[in-house]
Amino acid sequence: MGYVEEIKKKDKLLAMIIRNDYMCEGVDFITPSEYSQQVAYMHHPKGKLIDAHVHNLVHRNVVMTQEVMEEPEKPYRKQSVSAKTEMC
Repeated sequence: MGYVEEIKKKDKLLAMIIRNDYMCEGVDFITPSEYSQQVAYMHHPKGKLIDAHVHNLVHRNVVMTQEVMEEPEKPYRKQSVSAKTEMC
């Protein structure tokens, strides 16, 4: 199973699950640019300054509310630390 799992019904994407052990250096945009909500994973060294940039104005027609949820850590669940880094 990959670090990002897509849940589909027929060809319709219902959900994306980003596993808690997902890692990547820099920035990885997980959702395609045409999605109405942009999800990215960022991991930079401490002290990294992000260059000034602009966000393009894009008009979108959102029909249904989208959301991002994070599962809280459970006290009984041992957090695993992976030294593996997936390159973006």
